[in-house]
Amino acid sequence: MTADFVQITAPVQAGNSGGPVLDQSGRMVAVVSAGLGKAFKDTFGQRPQNLSCAVAPFVVSAFLQENGVTTSDGRRAKLSPR
Repeated sequence: MTADFVQITAPVQAGNSGGPVLDQSGRMVAVVSAGLGKAFKDTFGQRPQNLSCAVAPFVVSAFLQENGVTTSDGRRAKLSPR
């Protein structure tokens, strides 16, 4: 994966943000970030179903490292590289 963000066709409900997007082998390939919500519907008159966005793991990893986030055992947080 080389894109920072990906479009997924899975339903995303409130509270799903931060959850993993898995491939057919069970590997995490992205992290759920958002679905198209009320603001989209208010602007365009309707909201498409199952059209959501996810963030690539390397983007999340970079964010965690830049902000000094560590795991519960004190190691620096790191996800799959690009």
